[in-house]
This record gives sequence, structure tokens and C-alpha cells, in this order.
Amino acid sequence: MASKASTLTISYIMNYHNGGGIGHIIVNTASYAARWCYEEPTKVMVTDPACSEPCWMELPIAGCLSEVLNGETVDHEPLALTAFHSDKVNISALKGTRELSEAKLEFYGVDDKGFAFVYELIFFADRIERVMKVRVEKSFALSQWTFGGNKVAAITIAADTVFDPNPVSHGIFKHPLSHACSAREKWFTPGPFCYPYRLVNGSWLSVSLEPRADQMQFCRFQTVVPRDGKVGFKATYDSLPEYSSEWESPALVFRFGAKDEFEALKKYADGLVDSGKIGKPERKIADWWHGVIVCGWHEQMHQATLHNGQGPDYCTPAVYNNHMAEIEEAGIRFDIIMLD
Repeated sequence: MASKASTLTISYIMNYHNGGGIGHIIVNTASYAARWCYEEPTKVMVTDPACSEPCWMELPIAGCLSEVLNGETVDHEPLALTAFHSDKVNISALKGTRELSEAKLEFYGVDDKGFAFVYELIFFADRIERVMKVRVEKSFALSQWTFGGNKVAAITIAADTVFDPNPVSHGIFKHPLSHACSAREKWFTPGPFCYPYRLVNGSWLSVSLEPRADQMQFCRFQTVVPRDGKVGFKATYDSLPEYSSEWESPALVFRFGAKDEFEALKKYADGLVDSGKIGKPERKIADWWHGVIVCGWHEQMHQATLHNGQGPDYCTPAVYNNHMAEIEEAGIRFDIIMLD
């Protein structure tokens, strides 16, 4: 029998009259609680498991896809959404409480150019996954997709800080919510496709992009900040991959309950392994890696400043021999010198 930590309960409370409906669906786990309400059908509310704190997150349902058509960018977004739960044919499935390992809510919409959208919110005990699927009777060149990127449908997160795990020279990784982040190729490799957010209660939730191997065509995973207190996420495709009739976004995943930003990143990395999207890494650290490493780049830049030159021009034996002599004279023992 599955443990409580790996299961969730989903409660259906739906009533129909006069062709309309009222009611809600509630998902409860050990990590969070989520609520979809018929009266506010375009979003899901997420809070702590006991529902004792202010709302952690207002999660809109819809998202936008952009294609390049005849050299112009064309945006696609459904004109309206229909929830699976609004279908009276399925009313028998919308009663009572169940214990499950996962649950799914689905929403449908069509834009005015023939693009049909399916939005899936998949609830697990430790996370919520969001997937967008598109069908259209033609081929299209994908430019980007956005979730919560406009003022009307932006995501509200009750957070005061976002942690940007991308490598930076200034060493500043924590930013206000209004700071725009971009996970992209930098210094030869991108950072994790994961943004941890510190909630006002001190715990951390994370928002991550978790593609399968066949969904790695995007080049950047970015945050969008349409206004204070709101945020969105987008993935851009510089190579404009072409899709024929069907496309499915990588999963956008929300995880909860981390004690700090690094535990949030670990949960993200462990989740990739658990889902089979990456293999479990085997770390082998060479003995030499435990030593003291000196990089000569700043000395090169110092010499360039003194001589009104360019940094790369001072990657020479004379500069490095002098630099090492100065370090040794200062009493600093090092094991490795990096030639930059």
C-alpha cells in the first residue's frame, strides 16, 4: 500500500442546475493543497496543506504559443476555455473523495486561426506539472511558448525573492520578484532550468522546465515579469523547429516545501532522475581537484589596463611566470594555475 507521502486525495463537489454549475475540486497532499473552482474556472489556487496560510500561488490555466509565419511572429491563445469537469456527461465522475498517486485536470480551447489547445494540470504528491498540447491542420515553425506572461493571465506567487542559479561573475544570485531571469547557454553550459522562489513564510517553491530528450529544441528558459507581484515563464526556440499538426510542451513543474534554495534545486535534480528523464550521475572527483586553483584572467586584465591593451593578449609565459612568483612571495601555496 502506498504511503501518505506518495499519495494525494482529490475531492469533487459539483452541482449542476439550469445548464450551469457550481462547486469545486480540491487536491490535498503532504506538500500542498490546490483548489479549482467552477466560479473561477481559469485558474487554480495553491496553498499550504492545512490551508492555514495566505494563498501561495494563483496558477492560471491558459498559455500562449508563437509561430513564425512568412517572416512575422504570430501569437496563438484560445479565445475561451472549457474544463473537462464542465461536461455534464461526466457528472458521475465528479462526486466524492478518492486517494490516488496522481490526478489530472484538463482544459480545452481554440483560437481564431484553427489552433486547438489542451492544457493539463497533473497533480502528484510532491509537485504539480503543467503541459500544453497543440493541434492544427498544418505545419508551423515554433518561436516560443509562454505561460502566465501577460498582465491578464500572469501567475501570482506570494514570494519576495527569486534565486537565479545561472553562473554570473558578480556572484549575486538572489533577486526581487521583479527581476527577469534567463537560463541559457553561458560559459559553455546552461544553468539548471529551475527557479526557486522564497515564499513569505520562509519556505521555498520552485518552477522548473523538465523536458524529455526529444523536447530539447528550446534555447532559453526565462521568467517574464509583466508587473510587480506577478510572473510568467517562457521558452524560446531560435532555430524555429517545424512541427506538423501536433506539438507538446515540456512539463513546467511546481515543487513545494524546500527549506532553502539549494534543497529546491536538489528536489528538481532528483525529480529528473526519478522520472527517468536523466540518468543518475556517478560523481568521480580526482585528487587534484581538492587543491587550490589560481586563475590568471584577472592578472591578464590588470596588465591590459596598465598597458591599454586587451586581456587575451596577456596570456603569455612572461605574464604568468611573474604572476606565479608574486603569489608564492605572498606565501600562498597553490596546486593548479589556469591559463585563461
